[in-house]
Amino acid sequence: VPRFYWGLGLIVGGFLWFSLVQGTARLPGHWIGVSVMLACSLFFGLYGVSVRYFLRTKSPVLSFAVVAQYVSLGTFSTMVLWGDTQNIPTLDGSDWLRIAISTLLGISLGHIFLYASIRALGAAITSSVQTLTPFVTVAMAALILSEQMTRFQWFAGITMVAGALVLVVTKPPKGDPAQET
Repeated sequence: VPRFYWGLGLIVGGFLWFSLVQGTARLPGHWIGVSVMLACSLFFGLYGVSVRYFLRTKSPVLSFAVVAQYVSLGTFSTMVLWGDTQNIPTLDGSDWLRIAISTLLGISLGHIFLYASIRALGAAITSSVQTLTPFVTVAMAALILSEQMTRFQWFAGITMVAGALVLVVTKPPKGDPAQET
C-alpha cells in the first residue's frame, strides 16, 4: 500500500529531522543515545510482533496482567540484586503517590492501550505511530516544564504527526492479519 510507505517515510524523516536539528549531533553522548534508541526500537519491534502473534485473541487487560506478573519478577529480582534498596524506607507518602500514578498511567494504561492498538491495527502501524513519543514528550515538557523546542523541532514533530495520521487511515490489504480480529 503506497500510503503506508508515505506515512512511514514522513515518520522516519520527521524523526531524523527532529533528532538531528540544530547541531544536536555534536552534543556529548548524542550518538550513544541514538544507538540506544535504535536498540530499544529493535526490542520494542520484537515486543509488538510477539504481542500480536501470541496474544491476538486475548483481552488486552488480561494479557497485560499476565505479562506484568512476569516482568515484576524480573524487575524485583534486579532491584534486590543491583538496586539502591536502602533508600526505600526514606520514601514518604507523596513519593509513593507519584510512583502509584506513574505505574497506573505510564505502565498499566499505556500497555493496555498498546495491546488494544496492536490487536486492532497490527504491530506495524502501532509501532510506527509510537515514533510520535519523542515529539509528544517534548511538547509536554514544553507545556509542563517550560522547556523550549525550536521552530525546526516543531516542524519535524508535525511531520511525524502527519505521517502517523496517514498510517492510521491506511487500510490494510485483504487477508492482512490486522483484519482478522
